[in-house]
Order: sequence, then structure tokens, then C-alpha cells
Amino acid sequence: MIPERNLLSRMARAAWRNSPELVRSTIRPYLGNKAKKDKSADKAASPLLSVVIPVYNVSSYLDECLQSVLSQDYKTLEVILVDDGSEDGSKEIVARYAAQHKRVKAIYMPHGGNGAARNAGIKIAQGKYITFVDSDDRVKPGAYSAMIAQLEGSGSDFVVGSFSRIRGSREWTPKMTEELHSKSRTISSLTEFPDIMRDVFLWNKVYRRSFWDANVGSIPEGVLYEDQETLARAYLSASAIDIMARPVYIWRMRENNSSITQQKGRVDDLRDRMAAMASVAALVDAQAEPEVRLAWYAKSLGEDLRLYVEKIPNAGIDYWECLRTTVAHLHEQMPGGSLELIPVNERVLAHLIANNRYEDTVQVLIFLKENGGAFRARSIEGSLEAHPGYLALLGADLPRHLLKIHDVDVNVHTSLTGFRWKGTVLSIDVSAYIRGVDAEHFTYSVDAALHNRRTKQVYELDMRQRDDARIDIKSGDKWNSYEHCCFATSLDTKTLANGPDLRNGDEWDLRLRIKAGGLDLETSVTRRDGELLPHQLPIGGRTQFGRVVGQIDRVRGLRLRYVAHPFLAVSAGVRGSKLHVVFDPHAPLPDALVLRTPGHPDVKGGRGERAANAYELSLPSALVNAPKELLSDLYASTQDGALKPIGWVGTNTEWDGLSSPGDSHRLEVTGYGYLRLSSIRWRLSVDGYELLDDGRHLELRGRSSSVGRGEPILDLALVTRRNTVPVEDLRFLPGSDRFIAVFNLAQDRWGEGAQAPESGHYEVVTRYAGQDGRVRHKKALAVGSVLNRLPDERRYKCYRVGITAESRARSLVVKILPPYAQNERGAYAQQQLREQFLTGRGEIDKSIVLLESFSGKGATDSVRPLSEKLADHVPDAKLYWSIADYSVPVPKGAEGVLIYSRRWYELLNTAGTLVNNNNFPPYFRKREGQFYIQTWHGTPLKKIGHHTPRLNITASYRALMEREAEYWDVLIAQNQFSEEVLPAAFGYTGPVIAAGYPRNESLHRAPSGDTEVRRALVRDRLGIDRDRKVVLYAPTWRDNLRTQEGKFDSVAYLDFRVFMEQLGPDYLVLLRGHHNVAGQRVVSASDSYLDVTSYPEVADLYSVADVLVTDYSSCMFDFAGTRKPMIFLAPDIDEYRNVTRGFYIDFEADAPGPIVKTTTELVEQLRRLEEVQAEFLSRYDSFFARYASWDDAEASSRVMKEISILLD
Repeated sequence: MIPERNLLSRMARAAWRNSPELVRSTIRPYLGNKAKKDKSADKAASPLLSVVIPVYNVSSYLDECLQSVLSQDYKTLEVILVDDGSEDGSKEIVARYAAQHKRVKAIYMPHGGNGAARNAGIKIAQGKYITFVDSDDRVKPGAYSAMIAQLEGSGSDFVVGSFSRIRGSREWTPKMTEELHSKSRTISSLTEFPDIMRDVFLWNKVYRRSFWDANVGSIPEGVLYEDQETLARAYLSASAIDIMARPVYIWRMRENNSSITQQKGRVDDLRDRMAAMASVAALVDAQAEPEVRLAWYAKSLGEDLRLYVEKIPNAGIDYWECLRTTVAHLHEQMPGGSLELIPVNERVLAHLIANNRYEDTVQVLIFLKENGGAFRARSIEGSLEAHPGYLALLGADLPRHLLKIHDVDVNVHTSLTGFRWKGTVLSIDVSAYIRGVDAEHFTYSVDAALHNRRTKQVYELDMRQRDDARIDIKSGDKWNSYEHCCFATSLDTKTLANGPDLRNGDEWDLRLRIKAGGLDLETSVTRRDGELLPHQLPIGGRTQFGRVVGQIDRVRGLRLRYVAHPFLAVSAGVRGSKLHVVFDPHAPLPDALVLRTPGHPDVKGGRGERAANAYELSLPSALVNAPKELLSDLYASTQDGALKPIGWVGTNTEWDGLSSPGDSHRLEVTGYGYLRLSSIRWRLSVDGYELLDDGRHLELRGRSSSVGRGEPILDLALVTRRNTVPVEDLRFLPGSDRFIAVFNLAQDRWGEGAQAPESGHYEVVTRYAGQDGRVRHKKALAVGSVLNRLPDERRYKCYRVGITAESRARSLVVKILPPYAQNERGAYAQQQLREQFLTGRGEIDKSIVLLESFSGKGATDSVRPLSEKLADHVPDAKLYWSIADYSVPVPKGAEGVLIYSRRWYELLNTAGTLVNNNNFPPYFRKREGQFYIQTWHGTPLKKIGHHTPRLNITASYRALMEREAEYWDVLIAQNQFSEEVLPAAFGYTGPVIAAGYPRNESLHRAPSGDTEVRRALVRDRLGIDRDRKVVLYAPTWRDNLRTQEGKFDSVAYLDFRVFMEQLGPDYLVLLRGHHNVAGQRVVSASDSYLDVTSYPEVADLYSVADVLVTDYSSCMFDFAGTRKPMIFLAPDIDEYRNVTRGFYIDFEADAPGPIVKTTTELVEQLRRLEEVQAEFLSRYDSFFARYASWDDAEASSRVMKEISILLD
């Protein structure tokens, strides 16, 4: 039964909703009168806002959180900190803030969860408004003043602000947030915008306290997801809600995955979430309007379940039953039409779960993990249906209605790929396609028109179709081609700018009408191809009184705007400390010239002495010597004091008409065609380049205005996060600030011979000596006529070189990329190659040996010594190595083949012998007649394969390794321990050769003097002084640490700053990252450490190291053969042992060295290294005997002898 108040509220909202818009628009302004009256009656003080913050074991984040709250410009706050039984020092931080800040109140209570803590805070809150903050998050500056002002003005019950997410230093806006907060609005009924119920977080909202007490009440206690029911009550009972586009909150994604919202795979988490869903369903069924109920069920069965459904293959039967029961109930209760609002893959999964089809659910999830969510669309009996690739894997057919394509499945992709001017004639290129609707099978037509927002006039455009292979390269869709979906048009903007009713600021939206596959859709162009177009679109020629300019963003899309220029500059420049502007003598002249710089006083200038239309002003000292770039806008002041921006007569590509682009002061043109001044002490600019010697050398030409400013350039380099290519030749022209820099792109990084540089996006960076004596860095900018050549790409034998300008500052970027042909690039091309070559057909060539190590990241590990033996054993052997790019050196007599290239697919299908130390991709299927040698890559300390905790291994990887183990013809093990563990972990039942690891034989070559020679040689190669102590730091990866992109994140518990402060320059750290995180590492120049992750042979690093520092890496078993000391830096050992992975041995009891948890403890052990060796001698001997005693200089010979028996 609906409560009387809620029934009356629903009736009022229904009456409001059924009122004509004219009536609502007339009444709406008066709805805020009461609030405005209240505000005027209380001018003495701003209304109090209560901020409730529950605190539990967040000592690492709490200070940052509280500073973000207390530094708000809205000062009328009471901050209520509720310590919920913290045990990590958070309680002490709470006490400190309460003692230091009058606005802070503290409550201490036994641990009871967020619900109980928030209720305790609400109970003592005194504010007119109330809000909540999670103690590991941050509040955006100015958030509370904006939200309180909104509520005071509108009289609404609560306000919902936008938010961003953060992980480490990376901040981004979730797609859902962009969709919900694309514009600000006030709704008086959920039926106006039911999607807002997708925003189910307490913390990005401010609530009127009277509304909260009357309608929301207590938060559920003792459960997770207590905010779900709480927010449902708020949404369903509110008479008005303000929704702001402004971001107000930053939600932290903890890097160690320890927050509540990052525990989706636990059954107790699932139970609480399903219970919350059930309680909200009861509220929605009882109180919500039909439109709201429909939207809520679609949300709940779709995006709300997504993160839980993904965990099904990793969780147990209890998890499945809990999820299945709830989904089945919702499936039964949902109103008709709910499934049509859920994307096809999610509604298929909801159907499978509701009907208890576990195996089919797992098959779908594995397929989606390996292939993504794209599908092919097909027209069947006049209806467009989705045909995802997993249909063939299911045990029974699906109902046809599940596959019908609805509006929610229609994903239109549009991108601006060309925007060019010739005078006032504008040429526009766009790509436009509907995902799933393949242009090879369906005919596309696109109409376009410009719609004037004010006058509603429409200008039809003539669109011409053309092909663009780049679309398939960038689409990410492996099943469909959109190469035919590029469309071009052109127009003379005079036709827009010469209209009789034209006004300054008039805008024309570009609207596209796309027809394909029976669909007829209207859309805008919302993306800009960043590789082809700069952030600021080019501007073209002027018409008589102004110009038409282009703008693009994700919300409004591409639009043209008319900008009038009442004051027009025909010449401008900086000479010395004077700014000169010459105005059009045939147009009005200003009363004065004004320079406005944010944070600085305005500077005025007037007419100069040369001509009546020539003006000048003196630049302030803040601009003359600005250490960071300052942007200043130029205005013309009229007699009545009004400021008008100054238009430029030319285009924004005519840089040389303004000032030399490398100057400290550089005049620029904005996207509106106005003049702007960029000032900095000095800048490094590149205005020319050439690729020489068939791409072997890159020559850059430019200016450094640091010359004569006391900040000399020390060098120049091409720099990525992982690699540096130093300048080979840098010279300045005599008496000039112009330079020529030459880079050798054939890099011999490790003394293995010249190779291509490691693939990456390289910025051009200089090191220079600052005025304070510190070495600093500055990026080079692309300027002048060079911008007209970009982007530029050349393909050579060993790499592709792409040169472009990125970011708003137009930093010059040199891309070194694998030299894939165009028909090898992109998801679609890759799928075509797999379908062409991985067919199981074609003759197998017994002489071909395809070798791979760590997915082509190196030609190394035990695979390398075996390759030499196989060359002797296989008649007429032809050895090929999979390589990620041509920076990977391969042994003499072998050929590197680019992984995923056409040739690589051919070899994978026809090679007689396959050797790998890891696994081939999921789509690989071994053929009859192929012989597969698996060397693996280490003795396992941590549990692997089927022994790994289910929550920490994906179903896709588990299925992959089950297939791989079936394919192996022989498995190599380092020792008897591995001989027993590896087969059991992978379910392998074939032959195992346990005869020592081939990869370690270089450590044991006799005579012993050779070892010292090798050690000296490698030290020289790495540039390490003979007397310097070398610490090899080699941590493993963590299953539970991932980047936002889903990749494994790097681990570095060693604090290099503390390490060097305490040990000094006598020590050097060699950092060897795990191959799973090699792409995520960040390398910066330092005298204290050297990144050797990409160094080819880890055994060389063992030879030069004086001590190994690791955690749970298998390198400890190899390093034991050196008999040199080991220390284990493992601060997360309890979590790793009990949750993340688990160990095969009693690590604390068997470790051949001390286990420490901090860098300071590590330093203490290093200082007493001889004592440590003595203390652990007995344990070390036992460790060596069990795991490393079979390693010697003949390991590969013994292994190959047994392999040859199997091969023969």
C-alpha cells in the first residue's frame, strides 16, 4: 500500500507531467521563490552544511580527503568524522584534525560499517543541508558553494553533481557520468529523466536536511551497498531534483583493489548487493511510475549486474546460485519492454543466468573476454538481428527476440577526419558508421545539413562517399568493415556569413542522417581524429565583417559559428619588450589596447608614433621572464570602456605573419580568430624535420630561445616512459639560436648490435641547467610551417615512423611503431589474417622452427639455448623468432618475424616445431604433425594454473592453459620439485624433462675465471663502475593490481629516494620488471638506478649483481646458483600468501635470506650483508640443493638429448 504522502506526491507529479510545457515553463521560476525568500531572510550567514565522513583504515588517503573538504571556498561547514574502529592510524589522524580545526567534530565507535557510521554522524549534524564523503576520496574545489547556491536558488530537495574517477595520478570521467551530466537541469519528476537513478552514490549530492528526515531517514546498517536503498528512497520521494553538469567529486579507485567497490567476486559482497537490489525492487514496484520502473529494471539487469556476471567463472557454486536466484526473480518481475533497453550481450547473459544455463554463460563470458562485445548484424525476414560469434558455442539456441537489434544496440560512430580551408571554402571529411552494420554487406547513404540554432534555417550539404582504410584500423571491430564509410563535403562559408539576419555568435550544428541495414538515424559528429586534426580546429579566411569558425566537443558535436570582428589587426608582433598591433585603417579604431593575463593586472597601451592605426604597449616583467607559459588575451578598449577581442586578418596557420614561432613571446590565433599572446622565459621549438638514410636518421631543425638567458641546453633526446634515444649530433648555427639535431634511430642499447628503438611515442625533450643550478626538462613544440606537414608517417623495413603534434600545446611526438602493412593493422585486419591462415590446412614444413619467449618481448630465456641445439638437430633447420618489434635482437642464424604479421600467421600454421616459454594466443590451435616444446619460465613459488585462487584467474586464461597443456609434447622443468608441481598445476600428462634450466647455463661455464670476465664485460656494457655495489631488484607482478585499461600494473615497493639517501652513490639498483608489466613501467633518468627490464639475458644481470632483492619471483631459484645473497622485500606477504596467490612451500621458513617490509629495513640488511650470509648459510645450502643443484653448463645439451629421442 502506498503511504498517503507518497500517493499525494505521485498525483501532484502526474498532474505536473501532464501540464503543457508552456504552463510548466511559466510556473517553474516561481517554484524557487520560497527558497529565495528564505535566503534573503538569512543574509547574516550562509546556511550550515554538515559533511559526514565515515573513517575506517584509510590512513594513506585521509589527509588528502580532509584537506579537500576544509579548503572549500564554502566556509560554513561542520565536518563530522566518524572513526569506525580503525586500526591503521586513521583514528589518530581524526583526533588531530578535531583538535586543530573548530569546524571538525569527531565520533569514535566500534567497527560497524559505513551505514552505522553515517547514521551516527547524521544524528549529531546541525546543518540545513547535509552531504557525505568517503574518506579515501576528494571533493572538487568550489563544489559545495556551487551546490548550495543551486539549492538555495531552486528550492529543490537535493542536488546531484557530476564526478570523476582517479587511480594513481590518472583522472578520468566515466562514460555513465558523461551521459547523466551532459547538461544541467532541474526535474520535478523522475519520469522526466529516469536514468538519473543510475547515479546511486551518496557522496556527489547535497540534501536538504528537512527532506532527508521526512523521506530518507536511517541508512541500512550491517550490510554493504547501504546507499542503494537510501538513494532509492530519495529519488522516489523528491518533488524536485537539481542535476549539475559541473564535476564536484573525485572517486578513488585504490591501486591495491582494497576498497569495498573492488570486491565484486566475493559471495558475501554479492549477497549484500542482491539483498539491496531486492529491497529497492520492492520500493520501485510500490512507488515508481511505469516509465521509471521500466528504466530501473533495465538498469538492474544490465549495467548493475555487469561486474558481478564477469566474476561467475571465477567464483563457486554458491556465488552462481545467489546471482541466479536474484536474476531469475527480476527476470520474472520485470515489466514488458525491459529487455529492449538492455544491450544484446547483457540481455543474452541475463536470459542464460535466469534459465540456469551455467556452462553457456561461461562460454559467452570467455568469448567476450577474448573477442570483445562487437557482433555482426544480419537482416532476417525484414528484421535486423545481432549474430555474435558465441552463438555457435551454446548448447541450445536462444529465442530470436533476444537477438533483435533495438535502439540500445545501435551505436553510431562518427569522427571528424578532415577540416581544411581554402580562403572561405571549407572542406569537411567525416567517418560515419553503425557498429555491427558491415559496409561490405549493407549499403550506406549519408545526408548532411547545417541547422542554425537561432533561426532554424537549414543548409543542405552534398556528401560524397569515398573509401578510407584507416577507419578499419581504428574501429576496434574485428567482425565488420567500415572502409566505405568516409564522407566528404565542402561549402563556401560566405553563404552562411552573408545572411540578412546574421548575428554575432550564430551557430550551425552539423547533423548527419545515416541510412543502412533498414536503420534511419540522425546524429552529430562528436569525435575528432586526434592523429589528423589538432585540438583547435584550423580557421579560414574572413568574410566582410567576421569569419566562420569550427568547434567540436563530445556533447554538442561539430558546429560552425559566426564571429564578428569589430576590431581587426592586420599586423602584430613583439619587438623587445613592446607589443605592436596595427589595425585595419578602414575599420573602427580602438580607444586603447589592453592586455589581460589571468592573475595579473591589466596592461594598457595606446597609439604609437608611426601611424594613427598603430598601437603599442609595454609588456610587464611578469611576462618578460615567465618560468611557465602565460596566456594573455588582447582587447580593444572603446571610449565607453568596453573591451572587445581583437580579430586577426589572416588564418591561424599563418604563424610567420604574426611572430617567429620560437620566440619567448609568441602571438597566436585562437579558435575564434582572436589574437592571444603566449609568453615564457624561453621555448624549444621545431619548425623542420627530415628522415634520412632510408629512415635510419631523423634530423630536427628548430630554435631554442634559451640562448643568452643563462639556462644552457645540456642535451636533447627522444623520450618515452620506457626508453631514451639520445641525440647523436646537436649543433647551433654560429651566432644564432637555431639548432640542428640528428638522432640515430638504429639503437644499440645493450651492446647486441644496432636494433630499432623500442616501440613507443617519443617526445622531444631537452635537459637544461636552470637559473637555480638544477637540471630541468622541457618539451619541444611543433611550430610554424611544420604543422602543415603533420601528421606524417613513413614505413621502413624495421619500423614505421610517425611524426605528429599532440596535446593542446602541440608537443612534437615521434612515433616508432612496428612496421605492419596496412592489411595487418587493426582488429578487422587481424581477424581476416586468422581466418585466412589459421585454417588447419596447408602442408607442415618439418624444417621450420618457430620460437617465442614472453610473447615476443625478447628472444631469451631457456628457448634461446635450445634454439641453437635445434639448429643442429633439425635437418635444414630454418629458425624464426616471434618478436614484438625489431628492437628485439635474435640469435645469429635466426630470423625475427613480427608477431601478428601475415608471415607470422603463416609460420604458426605450418611450422613443424614450436617452442615457447609461455603460451600462444587464445585462437591458436595446434595441428596434427606439429611438435610443441614448452620450456616454461621458472620454478613456481607462487601457485599457478589450476592451483591459483579462482578469483584471481580469468576463465579465458584457464581455458587457454587447459588447451595449451593438451598441445604440449614435452615440458621442461628446472628441478624435481617443478617436475611434480608444473604438470599438476596445468593438468599436463605428457613427458617432462627435468635436467636443469638451459637459461642458467651461462652462470656455470668453466673455468671460473670466465665468470669474472663475463661479469666485467656486462658491467662495461651497462656503464657500471667496477667498484660500485649492484643491487638487482626484480619484483614479480600482482594479479590484483591492474591499470584502468585492465593491464597488470607495475610493482615497486622499493623507495629509490630513501634507498639512495641512506646508502649513497656507492650503490646502484638494476630494476628488472616482470614481462607482464613491462609495458606499464615508467623509466626516468637517474644515477641511482638503471632500468634493465628489456635487457636480453637476465643471467647477465645475475652475474653483475652483488645481491638480489625480490619478493615472490622465480628468479630466486635461478639466482641461487650464484651463491650470492638474497633479500626479500615483501610488505604484502600476508595478503599474497592468504588471498592473492598462495605458496607451494613455507616461504618464511625456507627463504634463503631475510624477509623485510620496508626500504629502511632493506637498507639495514644491506649494511650487514656478510652477517646476513652467515646467518642464512644453512638455509641457503638447502634451498640450492633442492631447486638449483641441477643447473650447470650442460643443461641444454641434456635437455636436447631427451627431446631428440621424442622428435625421432
